[in-house]
Amino acid sequence: MQDPGRKEGVEGSASRLLHWYRHLDSRFVDLVGDHAGDEIFILEGDSLLLPSFSDPHLDFRDGLQLLHAVYLVEKLLSDLKRRHCSFVLVFFECHRQLCIPHHVNPEEEEQVQKYLMAREVVIKHLRANSMDSQLVIRCFPAYQDNDFLKFLDDCGAYFIMCHDGSNSSTGVEASAASQATAHEYMKGKSRSEASEPNSDSDQGTDHEDENAPQPRNGNVAQLNHALHFRAMILWFVARSYNVLLLNDIEFQDSRVMVTALELPAEKTPSICPLEFSMEATDEALLGAENFEWIKSVSKMDLGDLSYREMLTIFTLAEMQHKSRLHLESEEDIKYIKAILVHCALLRTSPLGYRVVDLPESTKYSKTRSQTLLTETCRAARQVLCSEAWEYAVASLQPSSCDIADFIDGRCLLAILSQLESGKRIALDTRSLQIAEDLVDALEEVAGFSVDVYSCIRPRSSGEDKPTGPNARNDSKLNKTTSSQRHPRPFETGVLPFSHPVIDPYLASVHVNAYTPKKSQWENPSPWAARIFVELSHWHNHKRPIEPQQKIPPYLLVRQQKMHQRQMAEMRDYAASLTNISGGILKPETIIEGNSHVKPSKGLDKRKTGSVAEKSGGDSGANRRGGKNAAREAASAAAKVKQDKAVEAALSGWVSLNSSVGMSAKAKKNQPTVIDPISAYINSQRYLTKIPNDKREIVLPDVLCYMLQALYTLWKRSVMETSNSTTARPFHIAALCWYVIGKIRRLKRGISSEIASNAQYISSMLGLPSAELHADSTRSLSVNFDGNLSVGNALKPLLHIGLSYYDFQLVHAGPYLDRSMESAPDARVSTFEPDEWQRRVLDQIDKKKSILVVAPTSAGKTFISFYAMQQVLSSDSDGVLVYVAPTKALVNQIAAEVQARFSKQFRHGGKSVWAIHTRDYRINSPTGCQVLVTVPHILQIMLMAPTNAKSWSKRLRYIIFDEVHCIGQAEDGIVWEQLLLMAPCPIIALSATIGNPQAFADWLAATRGGRRGVLSAGKDDDLVMVQHPHRYSDLRKFVYQPPLSFSFQGLQPTLPSLKLGLDDRPGFVFVHPYASLSIVARGIPPDLALEPRDCWTLWQCMKRHQTPDYPLNPSLDPPQSLPEAVRKLDVAMWQGKLDRVLKRWMADSSSPFHNVLADLGNNVVHAKRPAMQASKGLDAKGKENAHDNAKEVHGDALVETTLPLICSLHEQDALPALFFNYNRYECERIAEAILEQLQEAEEEFKNNSAEWSKKLAQWNSWQKRMEDAVKNKKKVSSKKGTSKKVDDDEMGPEDTTRDDNEAGAWAAFDPDDPIDGFHLAGKTMSASRVDFAKHQQKLEWQGTSDWLINALRRGIGVHHAGMNRKYRQICEMLFRSGYLRVVIATGTLALGINMPCKTVVFSGDSIFLSALNFRQAAGRAGRRGFDLLGNVVFQNIPYPRICKLLTSRLPELRGHFPITTSLILRLFSLLHGSGNSTYAQQVISSLLSVPRVYIDGPDESKSTVLHHLRFSIDYLRRNHLLSAGGAPLNFTSIISHLYYQENSAFAFHALLKEGYFHSLGADIVAATEARRAALLRTLMLVMAHLFGRKKIPWSHLEKGARSLSPSIVILPALPQNAKEILCAHNGETRDIFASYVRTFVEQHLEDKPDDRLPFSNMRFGGDCSRRGEDGGDARVEPIFDNARPPTKITSSFVALSGHSDEWDSIGDLCKTVRNGVWLEEAVVPHVPVEDAGKLNAYLYDFYSHGDITALQKGNGIRQSDVWYLLNAAERTVGTNALALLHTDFSMVLATIVTTLNNFLRLSPEADLDVEMINVQGCGDAVDGETADDAYEGMKAGPEQDGEATTGRAKSLLKVKKIIVEDESDDSADVPDSWDAGSSDDSNDDENETSLGANRGFGIGMGESGGNGGNATDDKTGGIMDVLVAFRLLRAEFDGKFKATWA
Repeated sequence: MQDPGRKEGVEGSASRLLHWYRHLDSRFVDLVGDHAGDEIFILEGDSLLLPSFSDPHLDFRDGLQLLHAVYLVEKLLSDLKRRHCSFVLVFFECHRQLCIPHHVNPEEEEQVQKYLMAREVVIKHLRANSMDSQLVIRCFPAYQDNDFLKFLDDCGAYFIMCHDGSNSSTGVEASAASQATAHEYMKGKSRSEASEPNSDSDQGTDHEDENAPQPRNGNVAQLNHALHFRAMILWFVARSYNVLLLNDIEFQDSRVMVTALELPAEKTPSICPLEFSMEATDEALLGAENFEWIKSVSKMDLGDLSYREMLTIFTLAEMQHKSRLHLESEEDIKYIKAILVHCALLRTSPLGYRVVDLPESTKYSKTRSQTLLTETCRAARQVLCSEAWEYAVASLQPSSCDIADFIDGRCLLAILSQLESGKRIALDTRSLQIAEDLVDALEEVAGFSVDVYSCIRPRSSGEDKPTGPNARNDSKLNKTTSSQRHPRPFETGVLPFSHPVIDPYLASVHVNAYTPKKSQWENPSPWAARIFVELSHWHNHKRPIEPQQKIPPYLLVRQQKMHQRQMAEMRDYAASLTNISGGILKPETIIEGNSHVKPSKGLDKRKTGSVAEKSGGDSGANRRGGKNAAREAASAAAKVKQDKAVEAALSGWVSLNSSVGMSAKAKKNQPTVIDPISAYINSQRYLTKIPNDKREIVLPDVLCYMLQALYTLWKRSVMETSNSTTARPFHIAALCWYVIGKIRRLKRGISSEIASNAQYISSMLGLPSAELHADSTRSLSVNFDGNLSVGNALKPLLHIGLSYYDFQLVHAGPYLDRSMESAPDARVSTFEPDEWQRRVLDQIDKKKSILVVAPTSAGKTFISFYAMQQVLSSDSDGVLVYVAPTKALVNQIAAEVQARFSKQFRHGGKSVWAIHTRDYRINSPTGCQVLVTVPHILQIMLMAPTNAKSWSKRLRYIIFDEVHCIGQAEDGIVWEQLLLMAPCPIIALSATIGNPQAFADWLAATRGGRRGVLSAGKDDDLVMVQHPHRYSDLRKFVYQPPLSFSFQGLQPTLPSLKLGLDDRPGFVFVHPYASLSIVARGIPPDLALEPRDCWTLWQCMKRHQTPDYPLNPSLDPPQSLPEAVRKLDVAMWQGKLDRVLKRWMADSSSPFHNVLADLGNNVVHAKRPAMQASKGLDAKGKENAHDNAKEVHGDALVETTLPLICSLHEQDALPALFFNYNRYECERIAEAILEQLQEAEEEFKNNSAEWSKKLAQWNSWQKRMEDAVKNKKKVSSKKGTSKKVDDDEMGPEDTTRDDNEAGAWAAFDPDDPIDGFHLAGKTMSASRVDFAKHQQKLEWQGTSDWLINALRRGIGVHHAGMNRKYRQICEMLFRSGYLRVVIATGTLALGINMPCKTVVFSGDSIFLSALNFRQAAGRAGRRGFDLLGNVVFQNIPYPRICKLLTSRLPELRGHFPITTSLILRLFSLLHGSGNSTYAQQVISSLLSVPRVYIDGPDESKSTVLHHLRFSIDYLRRNHLLSAGGAPLNFTSIISHLYYQENSAFAFHALLKEGYFHSLGADIVAATEARRAALLRTLMLVMAHLFGRKKIPWSHLEKGARSLSPSIVILPALPQNAKEILCAHNGETRDIFASYVRTFVEQHLEDKPDDRLPFSNMRFGGDCSRRGEDGGDARVEPIFDNARPPTKITSSFVALSGHSDEWDSIGDLCKTVRNGVWLEEAVVPHVPVEDAGKLNAYLYDFYSHGDITALQKGNGIRQSDVWYLLNAAERTVGTNALALLHTDFSMVLATIVTTLNNFLRLSPEADLDVEMINVQGCGDAVDGETADDAYEGMKAGPEQDGEATTGRAKSLLKVKKIIVEDESDDSADVPDSWDAGSSDDSNDDENETSLGANRGFGIGMGESGGNGGNATDDKTGGIMDVLVAFRLLRAEFDGKFKATWA
């Protein structure tokens, strides 16, 4: 019995564990793309086995299908490996019972032994047969074991993937932990321990059917799984390991979608070790002495036995040794014979011929045979676990390790059944020989023999065929039974189809086409043969398509004002952008025909050159004197002009300095009183503000002035530190060296005075002499300090005292020359491009496709603008499309185009640029030359038939920015489709591609495969240009928050010249190579070191070298580096050191770990500072009062952020971006900072006498001003009194004084934040007016007051949930320097131009992956702004930091892009464009490439073609496509809902079968109360179709349902809807089963399915053998009840008794044979079987509209609600839920519009609504708010004034309106994408007249015909459907608007 005290402790631990686990948050993430990349993780072994052994297809009860079980395990491993997951498989012996499925009763010993034996077989099999896959398999007693701890450190696992013990197989998340308490667990455990065989306490067993499957012992066994798995999870979480759950893993194309647990912020609970209530004593772990007999027989000669056969013999021997076999028993002897015959057959029989139906007598039986099978499992497991067995294997060396096929239970039972009936088993010659060998081996090992010949016979005997009453043709019987069991609705062939464009591609796909019977096919519904024609712009379908249609004046005014407002916003946004040098962008006027940028107006000889220089190079002879004189005169005139330009430019520099006291020549020999730091900073700013031409002139003088200021500062600093222990300010000397280097690189303008200054200062600092060549003798225009000389006593102090190499590497690293083979280029006027940049420009000039892979800040941006300039200057017709992943980046790029380019067009309707997203547009998308958009919109435009002959042909380039977004789980497929369809050269840009060469190869293949369809002369080869070096280095720090913190405000801080945060308390420098503690991970290729890091590494390696591991002296800096070190030289030096370090890493005896410890010593021993006080003044005037210091909890982000900001402020390391990947947390942190600043300010105001005095003075001034105004009014009202008289009474001094006073007090506002209590980069008084404009806009938008107040104090929040206007203002204020702290999610990391000095990773997240880390960190130290960027880790464990630094970028993987909806849209493109050349080119692009997706198999092309053909058949059978390829009927629904592919097809099935018609008719006719119930039914159906989301497992365990108005679990579908969807799924299953059958017959007929998917090991015999005549002799069935071999179902799955019959599409996809690609996700269906698992969040929101209830009851995060309900535009999100993009509001809007179009609803019916773009309700609200805010008016009298209930009632009149407004006039297809919807009505392309009606052209019959009338009774039901969905949309959007009002 268990100790009571320990029992209570375990019970308490279990309760704490369950409570802790229930409160964990989780995310559904892409394992490779979002989280791990190719990082190594631990896959827990029993977590792998549990779902495999629980597979419902696996037969372990009646039979023992061990090979099927191994197949399931290997399939899961193969699915992971195929997607490039890197893992190690780890088994813990303490978990061995956890592999047993939940449904198995632990008291059923025969079942338990099967699973435990299977576990050992899997381990042995994988260990022996996974060498080629390099799978590491390790076994440990427990995860607490010391050996495992060491292994964990060595393997470098990034996280662990395991099960959590919940039982998801019961439909609803019926985890045992959600049903049973820890007390029940302990009761069950005690009862299990105390029970005896004859105990009366065993209740309920007397009356149970002994032959039926028994349930598990209550909930105890399930709770066992949950507790033990979760205890392991707790153990790993406590060690900062992320945990991903294997429970509901999903494989989607190249994606692995899993649930990731988020690490909790609170401390993990402590628990007692838990024990199992099962198997207290395990015979398998008995001492080695029990198996000594094995060693004794291991030296025998047993012949050529395989591993399986050897184990069979030893198992029988062990059973006999333990007296588990009774040789005197006839049953036991028969069993021995059967198992030997079975063993022989396993080697020779093909897998397909081993499929048998078990006799009913063997099911659920507890016969002696079943008992012996259980004992066989027990004995085999004991043998396998013994050390003696390993010795025997090593001695006997079996021929192959085929242990995975140790027992085929069904085959064995079939043999026994046949023997019991008196029949002998027919064996071929080879099988007979194997049986004889087995008998001989058994006699050698066990000492006994059996007569196996009595039960076998040769197959050639006349008794081959069964006789007697049991004789029958089993194959025919089985086929008949199969047909009767699952009748197919259609024949096995496909419907006829032919299309002139598609037929050539399908020539290799051989199918049997048949003509269906009329009763089966003809007109199943009234609209079954109407040809679909897209007549409206479904991206913007609520605009009137007819340009002639009269639009109400108020709407025209509104449109014009909206456009004006958008353009004004864009100009303001553009004004905030800067160029590479930090200056304001100025537009360049584009002139057609000039393909290069016009040279600047400066005097750079490299670009323009003077006339004298050109004439000097004249090589002509005997020139006439007159021409020479003319040239000289022109040269002289040019020189005079040049001198005047120089004088004018220098005069500006002189006047600027004179105005602030920095005199010129008059004070040349007098020291200035200006602060040298301010002088240096101001000079830098001056250079960034002046134009390029002036900058080139004044640059030499300004640089000399800056050098003098730095030299003065150096002199002061060395004198101050000469007698102290303070470190010398080498950063000042480094800046002097940096400026001298800039002067040295000048090509012209160096005077003799500048040269002498630079040379003198260089010599005084002990730097190498600066070789400068003066080209003039003019004096300096401005001197900072004209007297540079110092006394002899000071000269030694000015010397740096270091070697030149040490000085450059340690102190001047950020200032090294960064040029990468830079050279002048006429195409670039603002800087000298590097060699890799020039190569890119060359490829653009050649019109080539390019992939550019370069890190952030390397200089990729200008490439895009060069391509734009080329397109703009070539003509006015070409178009360049810029594709950005987020709308924020779309806005920025468009603003940059606005700021960079201007162009005059000859014709109206043209523009340089346009923006096109789903929720807004600026300018005409087809009338511009540079279109900036998102991927989905570009795909829509490329697929639009109206664009095929016009706009698409004008495309010249498509730029894909952040192209690595192709790796996203959801939107990546759109990127991939665009890359395949692009009809022109592409430019793909990215900084973070893990496999650039593979990606480039795929891109090159896609472009190369298009050559046959491109027009003559076009060459579309792709070139990759890769650049590995960042321009600015990044320095990493760990932030250690203080133990206590006191904040009394911030003092203004002088600009700091020192880079980095090394000297600040709390910032601990992290050497990048200190993170290489995990040797297995190696050194990432992009882990760059700055020069100081490289020098430190060299010093450490030199210090720790040994005689066995020396460091070659050639690696010393003087030998490896040139005297003047460049950054490129440092990179090469790092490579040499890396090669040595890698050799050291490979050997544990090397000094590598000593080097590592040395590099990381400072981080390991870092401690939190005791106290931090802000440096403001408190109310009493004392500095840094500590009496109000508050304790700081180090793990609280809210408490540690303000101290961190204060430290950054004091170091001048702001502005900073704080990245937190939780939107709610971003807002919480920002609000907390705001509150702390406000509270401190309020305290200051209450206690400060100075503030009170100032406030009193201001009040007094205000009163005087009021009195003066009153007096002035009185005086002016008197007759004969003039204002002049009053003025004359005041003297000049009085007037001046009053004006000054008025100016000072007028700028004062007591409500403004006080300087010191805000983070804004400008004082409040100076920026109030500018900020007021933004504030007004935000207030009109309804932005929260606290967000506006935070902006006012210099704090911003940026994430995708904020409205667009707020985000834009946030970006502009940050760039202007006003905002200095922005807290953001990962959306800000994607290319947004927000340069900062510091990036802070504020807290950990599962989304802080290698990719996101690099993207976000790259925002620091942007090129042209900072030479060094700071990266700070806040509240992130150091081991996690090391993993981030050493993690590798994920490799891009592809999707299967040929979806069924895409195929339908392609046919719409072909049909609508008349099979245009462009449409054919798109088809060829998709179908001609050898590998259709990245990393896809080479044979994927054949898969694509077969998938295409059967997708066409699916569309044909669903009446969406005619036999000739014309789109039919409701094609619009599918096309418009392409982003909800499977849901759209399910919706179409219900619509096609009339479900919505009957429901809509009921809704229209119902009373108001009944209508509400019917609308809920409609909402229930829609919630089943769209936005399907599994219930968070944790919420069911929390019991949140009882406390919430949400029902949480989505109720079942209405029965009639379910029947329709089931029938649709069944038909779809049969179609795609035919696809598999056809593919197998054409490509896999000669490839048997007999190899395991992971180990590739082959099992079974050959399917055919050579007969005596040399011909093929087919294998005959072995058993009477054998099934025919399967063609579609895997042979391994068939072993459990399955045939080519499936219950669902999921079954088909999971059981399909090897070699066939069939993903469930791409089969158009919605599974209705698992409805019990769905989250009812949409249905619940419709019912109660309560966001809080969705959070608490449904488990929807606050930050995700908007996206799940609305999300009108697909953008890059920061979490998994945002990536779901249910777009439900958008779905309703699309359905309503497509039904309107189908009925050709007249625009006059509801014109106001029709004028709004199709978008989600949330975006409509946002747009309406913006319009009202900026226009000060409502949109229209009928649109917004109507209440939701009123709108709902009025919608019931829609049917009448439709009938009255419908007409039979035909409509033509518009010629232009923008017809009728362009913002410019003068566009020539908008002149097409379409008549009065929109929508579908309807023709009866597939070949066309006369249009039908929508008022026809046949289509009347559609009107009811439209009314119903309008009502539903009104109700849903009404709740949505009310929620976000």
